[in-house]
Amino acid sequence: MAEIDFDDENGWWTCHPETRAGDLAVVYRSAGARDSEFPVRGPKDLAYVVLATSDAFRLDENPLAVDAGFGRHYGCHHAFVAKIDPPIRLAELRADLVLSAWPALKASFVRAAMPMPEQVWQRLLEIAGVVAGRRPSNAVTGHRPLKPVRTELELENWLAQNLSVLREHGLDLELIGQQVFCKGHDGTIDILCHLKDEPRHYVVIELKAGEVRRDAVGQILGYVGWVRNAPDAIDVTGVLIGQSQHRQVPYALAEVVSRVRWISWDSIEFPDSSGGRTT
Repeated sequence: MAEIDFDDENGWWTCHPETRAGDLAVVYRSAGARDSEFPVRGPKDLAYVVLATSDAFRLDENPLAVDAGFGRHYGCHHAFVAKIDPPIRLAELRADLVLSAWPALKASFVRAAMPMPEQVWQRLLEIAGVVAGRRPSNAVTGHRPLKPVRTELELENWLAQNLSVLREHGLDLELIGQQVFCKGHDGTIDILCHLKDEPRHYVVIELKAGEVRRDAVGQILGYVGWVRNAPDAIDVTGVLIGQSQHRQVPYALAEVVSRVRWISWDSIEFPDSSGGRTT
């Protein structure tokens, strides 16, 4: 899979031309920004399993793909289905006798997408500890359960029914609705609420299943501005929820701290039976 990060499961990701709906892939996370003035170190590992939800299609007519330098590649729609926890580090991959011969690894995952041989997939499953009755064959210790990862729709539905989990973040909310269409704005609010002790103080919740990118800050600000035009609104607060932040997001949020709050999924307690993230 590609190093470029499009975290929305309703979007697309670069893939091999022969990818078909139902195929699985692993995501390699790159080392972060290489900006000479503001270098940012990031992970070098395999952290997620992705399910292709469409066949591969050409990206040469997609402006976003062309601008990102992927116009000559193929893409597919996808969904994150599992998290490798802890991730398998690049150094660990290179030290493994089976994986060290993997062409994608030899190329340091610099291509947009590369096929995965069956023996590589099976070895990754061994390291992740999910092959029943088998143990890693060399120098790999520990157990990495593949944790199911919720889709945005699942998270939205769960949160709408469990708004009480936000009380520990100082938000005692009453639900107004989900997928609220903003007439004249053409956007759709994930979850719209108001404070229980002040019905005229509205709360707009925008959530992402994975990493939150900079455009999400502009997105929620647009929703906050739209709700602020309600005749009875005395205040509007935006709440942005995600698993992590892209390196640009903290700077954007710092400029709107009085209007938009950040909450990580890791700080929200899910019931053990939910099958998703737990704290």
